[in-house]
Order: sequence, then structure tokens, then C-alpha cells
Amino acid sequence: MRFCSMCGCPVSLLSEAGTGKYEQLLKDQQFFHAVFNSLYLGVIIMDDSGRIKETNRSFKRMTGYDEEPLPPEINYLNVIHSADARLNKKYLEEILQGRVNQFSIETRVVRKSGGFFWCNIYASSTGLENPKSIIALITDLTRQKEAESEVRHLDAILSSLHETSLDIMNRLDYMDLLEAIVKRAVKLARAKDGYIYLLNEEKNAMEMKIGIGRYEKAKMFQVRIDEGFGGKVWRTGQPVVLENYSLWPESLSDNFFRNLRAAMGIPLKSNNQVTGVITISSDEDDRVFSKDEVLLLSRFASLASVAIDNAMLVTALKQEISERKRAEEALYESTELVRTILQSAKDLIYVKSSNLTYLFANPVLAKFVGKELDSIIGGSDRDLYDAEVANHAAEVDQRVLSGEVVSEEIEINMRGVLHNFEYIKVPLRDKDGKVVGLCGISRDITERKKAEVAMLEAKEAVARSEKLASLGVMAAGVAHEINQPLNSIKVAATGILYWYKHKKKRPLEDIMEEVADISSQADRIDRIIKHMRALSHSKESLDLGPCDLNKVVEQALEFVGSQLAAHGIDVSLSLQKDLPLVLGTLTGLEEAVINLLVNAMQAMDMVVNDHKKIIIMTEYDNNVVLEISDNGPGVKPEISKKIFDPFFTTKVSEENMGFGLSIANSIVTSCNGKIKILSDGLHGTTFRLEFPVLDMQIV
Repeated sequence: MRFCSMCGCPVSLLSEAGTGKYEQLLKDQQFFHAVFNSLYLGVIIMDDSGRIKETNRSFKRMTGYDEEPLPPEINYLNVIHSADARLNKKYLEEILQGRVNQFSIETRVVRKSGGFFWCNIYASSTGLENPKSIIALITDLTRQKEAESEVRHLDAILSSLHETSLDIMNRLDYMDLLEAIVKRAVKLARAKDGYIYLLNEEKNAMEMKIGIGRYEKAKMFQVRIDEGFGGKVWRTGQPVVLENYSLWPESLSDNFFRNLRAAMGIPLKSNNQVTGVITISSDEDDRVFSKDEVLLLSRFASLASVAIDNAMLVTALKQEISERKRAEEALYESTELVRTILQSAKDLIYVKSSNLTYLFANPVLAKFVGKELDSIIGGSDRDLYDAEVANHAAEVDQRVLSGEVVSEEIEINMRGVLHNFEYIKVPLRDKDGKVVGLCGISRDITERKKAEVAMLEAKEAVARSEKLASLGVMAAGVAHEINQPLNSIKVAATGILYWYKHKKKRPLEDIMEEVADISSQADRIDRIIKHMRALSHSKESLDLGPCDLNKVVEQALEFVGSQLAAHGIDVSLSLQKDLPLVLGTLTGLEEAVINLLVNAMQAMDMVVNDHKKIIIMTEYDNNVVLEISDNGPGVKPEISKKIFDPFFTTKVSEENMGFGLSIANSIVTSCNGKIKILSDGLHGTTFRLEFPVLDMQIV
């Protein structure tokens, strides 16, 4: 007996039902078939062995058979994925055994091509017993699964993006952040290689700050903003994707860019300005970066840009804090240094306000005035000194407050003891340059003053000793000068006495001539003695007047000429006639010349020389010049620098104190002249004296 595959009725019954009923049943069957094949759901009808007896078009379309008939050997378990077949078989057996009427399962169905798709199968018994059959409704879950996969993918992306954002946002160390950004970007793009470009310090090129994978050794690599893949991203400000970098016309030839295929560049922006570029690349042949990956990396780049801005801000703040801390430490050290200096200084140091009250005073000042430091602060000079000193200080302070720097010496009577002070006071200004107070430093120079007086007295004593030594050298010349008039006086007086003793008469005129000669010679002796006295008492402070250097030389030789001759020294003169006058003192300049001649004589006595010679020359050459040259041993350059210093001498002698040349220098300088020493240290010495020509109008 045959059954209808759609309704399960015996065909014989349909034919026996009568023509009218048969036609109606046939129409119903056709309608059922139309509905059966138009269902969106897949439908299969199987017998109790699982053999598929009938399917609709939807099921064939799902499995890839379309209009083709299913193979006769195919059954339900054949179309179920092998991994799901056992569970499906169990459910079928439970229906056939009557334990359940239906079941629903999410399973995989195998396509004709060998692939599979996920679906939901709802199976139930048809209720027919001979034979039993099962109908199964199949819902294709492909789109649902794809949507679920997309949701899971998006969830994974969002989760990864969230995790990444938390990671990079929590990194405040600049370089550590950059490394994390590159690693995270590479991971999000499921790649291995990547780098980040930022501007170099000069702001004229991009610099690879961090590189991983093939770019690990390219750190610090630089390229212009108009070059390469990164340059294109920088210029356009938009993401750029390449399928094959090696074929790109603008590719760079550097080693770490060779054989590169897929590349994706994402700009980093701050305030809509490109500040960097993240590049991800791959050398896999079939690798292509999708739009979703570009979108994902773009969102990541936005977060990375914020993180970089934050890190740079934190770095700047750290640097500012560090610099401020260093400045505070330096200020503290400087303050401590100043405090230590002020506390340990031997000078009186103080600061006053614009109303002349003390803002600061060091312990030395407190000790000097005999008061505690706390009692000085806020007070004035009237609280510390007598009225005269306080009034003078107030006058000076007002000058300082007007912007003047004042430096003076003052004498203060403090508790009956006189103190000499030198002080300097300077104005204190605010940041706008306004004077807001003053600072002063006062140094007690009482002992120095005493030492200066003692030094001056000692210097004068030494100078007198040196002068007396020079006069001692001149003694022979003086004796010679006096002996000649004395002999004339003696001869004249002896003659007069002779005539008187022998009662002889001489004409009165002859006697008066001899008396006149005696008087003349006595005057000569008087002049010599007075000249000698003038030399011994001459001082640098004598009044200056017109002087003839030729006369100075001649008178100096009157005193030391015979002494020079006694030492075997030949003196040659080359004196210019009509030599212009100079401003000076005759005795002072004469003393200077004598000291220079005596110095030359002593120098030549130190060596063996059978032809000792001194040349004295005067001339006019813009200035009036006097030169005294000798052929002695000369003066070495290192000695020339200090030969005019007081107490400096190269001669070992109790009489020589080292002041002769110093006195000569002082005299010449006081006459507005200059003295130079010319010597190579081997062939004699020349002292050159230069004086400006006397301006008679000034005199």
C-alpha cells in the first residue's frame, strides 16, 4: 500500500473516496505542497529509521542542493555534523520510543560543499504509527552567529581598547608611555612590527622614538616631514593604508623598510594638529589591514594622543618641580652661605629700610655698639651713636636713598676710644628699580691707620738714611769744592799776616783786593754749604717752578763728580743747548740725578771693568729728555719690573736700604715726569727721564 508523502493517507483510500472527495483532497494536497515549499524555515520529514522522505526548498537551499533531489541514501544523521550526530541520534530515539514528543537543539548541518552552518532544529512526531515519522523544522542561525561573532569581536575590541586606555593613561613616564603605545597598537592590529614618529628637538624632522620588531634598531632614525610613508600620514593628517609598501613609489630604501608589504599609518593629533605618527606593518604576503582595524587604531590613536599630552604635561610639571626644588635648594644654600659670611665677617654689615631703621645687623656691629642684636633691629643710628655721628650717617643715607653709592672714611668716638672706619653704602632696589633701602659695610681701619702712620714714619726715616748715605757719597766732592776757596782764603790771609808781621807796607788797594777775594771765597763756601743743606732737607712737596735740566746735571756733578772720578769712572756730557725748561724743584731733581749717578757707580763697582763710563745726555724730542747711561752689568727684565719699589735692592750693604731709585722715581713723578729703565741685562743700563715742556702761561 502506498501513502501520500504529504498527508500520510493511503493512496487507495484517496482513490476510493470518490471522485468529488478525491478532487478536494488533491487540491488540499497541492495547497499543502505550495505552503510546504514556500516556508522560510527548512522542513524535513523522516521515517523511523531517520531516512529523509521529503524536504522543502528552503532546506535544499540551506544545504546547497537547490533544485537537485537529495541522494536516496541520505538520512537525517548524514546531514548533521559528525561532532553533533551522537546527541541528535539520542533525541530521535527518545521520540521514536515515545519518551518525548519533541526536542529542540542548536546544531551544525553539513552542506553539499562539505562546509557547515549553525541552525536550530525543532523536531516532533507526526503522530502516525504505521510507519512512524518525524517532522523537523530547521532555522538557519548563520546571520545570528555572525552577529554574535561580530558582537563578541566588538566586545573584545572594546575590552582591549578599554584595557589599553587604562594601561597607557596610567603611564606618566614619557618614554615608557611611548613604548606601551607602540606595543599596544601592534597588538590591537594583530601585527609584529611598529614604530612611532614624533618631531625631533629642532622641530625640523620626524624622529623614530620607539620601534619594535623590525624597527627595534631604527630608534632615533630621522626623516623629513615631506618624505616616506610617515611623512604622507603627517602631511595629510589622515590614516593611510598600503597593501604593498615595496611597490609604493615613495617608499624609503633604508634596510628596515625593505621587503615590507602591508602598512597602516595613523596620525596622532593634539588640538587638531598632527604631533606624531603610529605605523603598523607586516611582511606577510596575504596580510591586508581592514577598515575595522583602521577605525580601531584611529580610536586608539586619539586615546594615545591624550595620554602623550598628559605625559608631556606631567614631564613638564616634574621638570618644573625639579627645577623649583633645585632653585629652592640653591636659594637655601645661598642663604646659608650669605648668613655664614655675614655672621663670620669681621666688618660691620647692616641693612636699613627707606625710613633708616635697621632691618639687619651682624654680630660684629652689635659688639661694636655694645647692644644685643634684637635691640638694634627696628631702631636707628640715634639709638647707637652720638648726635654728631648719627646726623652725619643720616645725611649720607639720604644720598644713598637717592640712588648714590657712597664710600668714605669716618672717625667715630665709641665709649672714649677713637675708631677709624671706611665704609661703603649702596641702595637696595625692588624688582621695579625703586630704592627701598640701603646696605652698608663698615670696616674698622684704626690699626691700619696706625700702621700706615708708622710705615710713613719708617719710610721717611729710611729715606733720610738713604739721603744721608747719598750725602756721604757726595762728601768727597763737597770737600773738594770747599778746599779750593779755603786755599784761596788761606793764601790771601797768610799774605796779609806776612806783611803785617814784617812791618811792611802795601798799597791799601792791594790789601782790599785780597780782602775782597777772601769775602768772595767765603761766599762760595757759604753757597756750597747752603746747597748741601738744601739737598739734605729737600722734600717732594716743595713748590714746583721752572727748572733747567742742564743746570741740574751740572750741579749734581759738582757734588759727585770727584767721587765718580775716584772710582775710575769717565763721565761724558752731551747737553743740548737752549733746552726747554721743565716744571720741578732744582734740589729735588738734583737729588734724583745724584741717586741715579750713585746707583750707576755702585753697579759698576760690582764688576771688573777698566773702562767704566757714564754718559749724560739731554735733548728735546716732544718732551724734555734726560738720559743717564752706564756700561755696567745691566739689569735683568725680571728685576726691571720692581727696581723702583721701596726697599728693593740687589746690593748687599748696610748703608744701602733700597730707597735711592724709589726716591728718584717719586721726585720725577711729582714733577709730572716719567722714568724708564732700558737694559737687556748684559750691556749696561740707561735711565730715561721724560718731562713735559713747561707752559709759562700756567706758571
